[in-house]
Amino acid sequence: ILALAVVSIVFRKRPRFFSTISLFILLFLATGLLQQTMVHWGALHPAERGMQQNDSYFDHFYRLSAQNNVIHIVPDQAQGAMLHDIFESEYGRYGEMFDGFTLFTQATGQYKSTYPSVAFYMSGEAPDPEYDLVSKQPYTWEYIDQTLREKSIVSTLARNGFDTYGFQFHPGIFCKGQYTACAGTHEEIFVGGAIWSPARRLANAVTTGLDIGLFQISPVFLREKIFDDGRWLLRRLSKGAPTHSGILDLFMQDMQVTDSPGTYNYFHHAGAHAPLLFDRDCNYTGPRKVNQENQREQVQCTLTQLAELVQVLKEKKLFEQSMIVVNGDHGSPWLPEGYTDRAGTVVPESLMGMASTLLMVKPPGAHGPLQFSNVPACIGDIAATIAGTLGVGNNHAGVPLFSK
Repeated sequence: ILALAVVSIVFRKRPRFFSTISLFILLFLATGLLQQTMVHWGALHPAERGMQQNDSYFDHFYRLSAQNNVIHIVPDQAQGAMLHDIFESEYGRYGEMFDGFTLFTQATGQYKSTYPSVAFYMSGEAPDPEYDLVSKQPYTWEYIDQTLREKSIVSTLARNGFDTYGFQFHPGIFCKGQYTACAGTHEEIFVGGAIWSPARRLANAVTTGLDIGLFQISPVFLREKIFDDGRWLLRRLSKGAPTHSGILDLFMQDMQVTDSPGTYNYFHHAGAHAPLLFDRDCNYTGPRKVNQENQREQVQCTLTQLAELVQVLKEKKLFEQSMIVVNGDHGSPWLPEGYTDRAGTVVPESLMGMASTLLMVKPPGAHGPLQFSNVPACIGDIAATIAGTLGVGNNHAGVPLFSK
């Protein structure tokens, strides 16, 4: 359309009409570019523990200790009831895969959005009831920032000598606290303080906007090439990072063993969140309709990767000393068949679906087929569970799950 506008203006064919259309298109593109720029501008996280500017791009990630490890994986919007139903219906497939794991079938979240949920499961602290009129949520940005910096399990582990690594869904907001290095699972990787200049950040924002626009207007058969398993076509020019399946794949491929007394590796990725792009075997399908069936397949893709991670840890002899925590931030509106009868007029099905949140834990040294626990639990117990299991001093709200 812009090209037609230029031609029409040059040849004086309805120039006012096409000029007006072009102006609106340019304003639309400029608005999108400004929004992307603002998002990425805050994503640069200066590492707080002595990263060097000239170090290699990925050198500060994918590290595990020969002594103690916590691997904390958060598939966004993963519903506990859906996972329970998948495991029960295909226990022959998954029971032995998830050696040493316990699924807490009654686990709940507390908030329907990501931001307060992250603060809740990272610290055990429930956000203040102060109502934020801007975001229309029962929390403030100052509260989220302070909680993650001062009360999160990341800070507790860092104070006890652990190296802490984070791959965040929203790095500009969640890369707070004492991370050794922190990055975005769907943005460019940011390591160290000054190695990414404002010009690089702006370039990343521009390429992100162009990638998304190109993806949306392209026919389906080209979208796989543009997406490129999360590397994105244009973002690769500025060292783009993977989304969803890619980040865990890289963790398994590039895993390094260090002499650190302990490591904490955190991955918050797309999980069951739209756009739904993968089938159960993690084959890229392109965007599909957001419904229970397609969301279930993307969750099964996550399970496929988790099973692969367990196997890799065993092969590298790191499974025994590793604690693995897998949780959602909240559920999704659809409940599997067999669960809907638990809802009713008092508790709508959609609300129960959002409250049912994935929570699955493998303590260090645990073995045996996948277990189901019906004890009351919530994702606010995670920080206390990690601290209590590792013996690093539990000053977190919540109750250690295995003491219930």
